[in-house]
Amino acid sequence: MENRFLIVNGHPDPSGRRYCAALCEAYAAGVRSRGWSAERIDVGAILTQTSMRSQEPSGLPLLTAEYAVNKIREADHLAIIFPLWLGAAPHTLQLLFDSVARVTNLRQAPVAADLVVTMDMPALLYRTHIDPHRKSAATRNPFYLQGYRSDHSTLIGSVNVMAQTERERWLAEVQAIAGRAVDRDVAARRPSVLGWRVPLSLPVWLKQRTSHREPRLASRH
Repeated sequence: MENRFLIVNGHPDPSGRRYCAALCEAYAAGVRSRGWSAERIDVGAILTQTSMRSQEPSGLPLLTAEYAVNKIREADHLAIIFPLWLGAAPHTLQLLFDSVARVTNLRQAPVAADLVVTMDMPALLYRTHIDPHRKSAATRNPFYLQGYRSDHSTLIGSVNVMAQTERERWLAEVQAIAGRAVDRDVAARRPSVLGWRVPLSLPVWLKQRTSHREPRLASRH
């Protein structure tokens, strides 16, 4: 059965001009390059009860916090992409995952997630800040997000002064990260014989190596 990949754009502004939106598209392209499907929710598009009442009926489905929480709980794998603000994830994203943690069954293992975090400071400086606390990172949670298990974290620093060529390189890197996430999930689901995983069939392997889709570019953080 195909895994459910969900991409969470944690930027409070859901505009496609933002670099986080382009990173989300790059991650989705990486998932689809393996022949899998990916959905996306934008935290900035979640409507509050007040804004819902103020809008005219349009016949289109409204993105509510309840819908977003359910999507996150149903996902087999998450990609959470957001800008670092004041040393943590944006407050709206924190609130969403607080809700996820509250409604998640305590016996249910947290969903695996890839984190992609953009920041104004150089990423090396931020890594230097958090590395001494690596052993307690699971409980201290430097991004203040609950209800997930981090499989891979990517820090992209100095985004506001980054050259366009470097932005494009990171888009390609995030697309590759997504492809590797699919590969890990597929490998984990393959049957094992005496501790050895059964390899992929040749047609599937060739499809994974030859399929490719270029992400759309963006120039703003």
